[in-house]
Amino acid sequence: MRLTKSHLKELSWIAAGQVATFVGGVAGIKVLTSLLDPGQYGILALALTFATLSQQAWSGPLQQAVNRNVAPFMQTGRLPVLIATGTFVYLRMAVGQGIILSCGILSAGFFLHLSVDLQAALLLGVLLAAIQPAFELPQGVYVQLRQRRMVAIFQGVAALVRPMAAAVLIINCGANAVWAMMGMLIAMLAMAGAQGRQMISLARGGEHSKDIGWSLVRFAAPYLAWGTLSWGVTAGDRWILGATNSAEVVGLYVVAIQVSTIVPRLASQMISSFVLPILNEIAGFGTEEHKIRRAMFVNSLIIAGVGALGVIGALIMGMFGMPLLALLAGPSYDSVAFALPWLFAGSAMYEVAYLCFNIGPLLYRPQAFMIPRMAAYGVTLCLMGLFTVCWGLDGMVAAYVIGATIQLGATAFTAVRLYKDAIISGKQ
Repeated sequence: MRLTKSHLKELSWIAAGQVATFVGGVAGIKVLTSLLDPGQYGILALALTFATLSQQAWSGPLQQAVNRNVAPFMQTGRLPVLIATGTFVYLRMAVGQGIILSCGILSAGFFLHLSVDLQAALLLGVLLAAIQPAFELPQGVYVQLRQRRMVAIFQGVAALVRPMAAAVLIINCGANAVWAMMGMLIAMLAMAGAQGRQMISLARGGEHSKDIGWSLVRFAAPYLAWGTLSWGVTAGDRWILGATNSAEVVGLYVVAIQVSTIVPRLASQMISSFVLPILNEIAGFGTEEHKIRRAMFVNSLIIAGVGALGVIGALIMGMFGMPLLALLAGPSYDSVAFALPWLFAGSAMYEVAYLCFNIGPLLYRPQAFMIPRMAAYGVTLCLMGLFTVCWGLDGMVAAYVIGATIQLGATAFTAVRLYKDAIISGKQ
């Protein structure tokens, strides 16, 4: 793949958006950890697990299905139909999720005697989970259309506005996780409204198609299955710590996770945002050998780059973890500096595993990853529960790294097998 001036311009906008996201993420950690004690920050982290549930278990899978079909539908002049259908499916999923989760939280609050603050924060988290995809789904479509400037602007503004809105309400109303969630919800409503106006123009003239809707659901189904287990790992660590320890320990752990994972995650997202739409074009329908080889070669280079970043970053975290944590978080969180290099390495392995998984959608075979990824997530969740009961926060850190290693091994093995099968099929 030869870089042209157009590619470099696209890459510069992607970099600008990711830099703004990085700045917003770092500022959010610093500001919120300075305003909230570890206990309240832990409650905030638990509430935000519902936003990640939406992202990983239903809106993310739907977005993958829509994104993979943008180029083919664009080429056939049916993009408005795809957008209208995707929006219809999203609205039904959002309403269903909101009702189920709200009933679950209220029932748990009644039977488990959860605090009013925790219940209120969790309910606000459910609302955020329903609204957030209205912002993320259009972003994914514009990434596939390679509208880099628009994506970068919305991405950067959202990253900065959410923590700042939370901080404003905390300062004026009280140092409480509920006010932080309220600020984030207001910010996301504003961003989703602005993004939604842009999507209306893309969907103009298109009508919901039941057949296309079911095809999107079928494509998304494997993502939904392992996305739910993935959420069990990424959110289960917080809930396991909350159940076996306290909200304060959750707050300490989440700060360590946020500080140590922000760089590999943003690097992976920036590279994926730039390359994946191009890979989709190169791979086509994933049936021709020369196209498959070209797409896989580029993806392999990305994987190698992110892997190298993980090794270098873990070493840096080991040497400068304490001063870095003091710079990025409030003084109440210094005790978790020991975990930074381990969590950074684990995060890098998860990101490499995700890049290996991208081979599935490129070849229209994401379901091939269902069993290995679900098995890896299930083992990781069991390890987190066992290790945390035995060794507390230290055990959770160890389980995170071991789980990342298992996930990378399972995903890479499946990706290699899938690639070999595709090459054999492409030759026939």
